[in-house]
Amino acid sequence: MTLARVLRGSDLLISRGGEALLGAVGDVDFKGFVKDLVFNTEVLSMRFRRVVLNLGRGRRAPAFEGFAEYVTYTDRPGLFRLLLDVANAYGVGKSRALGLGYVIADVVEESRLSINRQ
Repeated sequence: MTLARVLRGSDLLISRGGEALLGAVGDVDFKGFVKDLVFNTEVLSMRFRRVVLNLGRGRRAPAFEGFAEYVTYTDRPGLFRLLLDVANAYGVGKSRALGLGYVIADVVEESRLSINRQ
């Protein structure tokens, strides 16, 4: 399944019952999903180095390159993988037209958590 297939033929909902749903496409609430990821994701390790890119004609831009490892908890791993595919295809941040924002993101390991309720 691709994100394009999830979005194809879907309606973008702006509000439902007076509640703002900007980010809900069809039956997928991207706004809520991304909000959950923000609160359930931690950096395990990272390495980076600052670089200065020569853009030509005397123009330079500060940038960085590096590696980061995260752990996240989600009940929608399929949707999470689709969002990673979008990041890989389009990049992240601004100045992507200059080649900045290039990213390779992948799931290294996936585990199912079991909760023992007593």
